[in-house]
Amino acid sequence: MADLNFFRNTLQLADETAAFDYFVQTLRTYYNADYYVDWDKVRQNVDGISIELHALSALCGVQIDKEQVGALLEKVPSVVRAFPILLAQRDSMLLMKDVVSGEYETFEFKAKNAYTSQEINHYFEFLRDAKLQGLFDVLKSVPDYATGVEVGMDTNARKNRSGKVAIDALMPHVEKAVAQINAQGEKEVNFWTERSYAWLVDSSRNCPIPQGMHRLKWDYAFHSPTSNKWVLVEVNHYGTTGSKPDAIADSYIARQRDLKEAQLGFIWVTDGLAWKKMQTSLKHGFKSIDYMTTIQLAGQGYLKHALNSLL
Repeated sequence: MADLNFFRNTLQLADETAAFDYFVQTLRTYYNADYYVDWDKVRQNVDGISIELHALSALCGVQIDKEQVGALLEKVPSVVRAFPILLAQRDSMLLMKDVVSGEYETFEFKAKNAYTSQEINHYFEFLRDAKLQGLFDVLKSVPDYATGVEVGMDTNARKNRSGKVAIDALMPHVEKAVAQINAQGEKEVNFWTERSYAWLVDSSRNCPIPQGMHRLKWDYAFHSPTSNKWVLVEVNHYGTTGSKPDAIADSYIARQRDLKEAQLGFIWVTDGLAWKKMQTSLKHGFKSIDYMTTIQLAGQGYLKHALNSLL
């Protein structure tokens, strides 16, 4: 059941409905410029096959035949390493259905010093069957094309970066809350970030954790040597409504239950404007989890209140 003392005493909100409405008002999206594209990763991936990509530019605007492929492989044997990115793939092995036999063929893209006539024909068939002639007809620069492909592929990593953005946004509030608690002198509090639950079992910490949670990760951990109590914090951020909201809330309700059984405190920090379209599930979590906060609310003193209560 939600601890409403902070809402009542600090924010002067009379009941659970008013507290939840205020919670929803504090939802924000914390995307920064790094969230959209990891440019360092894009450049690293393109630079790693830069020679090969520039070599492939020789095929731009020409009719590709076996002789040209053979000459390219002879001049730059490693050029095959760049073939997968033409299809927005990074694997060094691809399966493709032969247009004549209907059988699946395996294409490996590992560089060799020299290629047999059969291997040259094999790579020509790859370019032909993948319909890359149409691509080279319009391309002027393969490195530029590969950069665009890498940018597009990098968007798949945004989900992971979304959580990291929220963890980083919470950090100033964590540091502030810990500093204020320590300054009061009643208890000492230390914290750590982004480790696994297994880390807590180390002999120097000797913290019991529920069975089956060793491989799971938490985002912040707090410990008070004064009381020898631990509090685990998990942070997430939903900018889009792609996830299943009921499953999200239920998973953190279960996490609190398991940690409580092990005498461990739990705080769920969740944020993102997508929650405004998933309020039924959000309210379910708000009612069921003792300490649940947004990043803004944490900075308003809720995190300090929760830590003082749990530690």
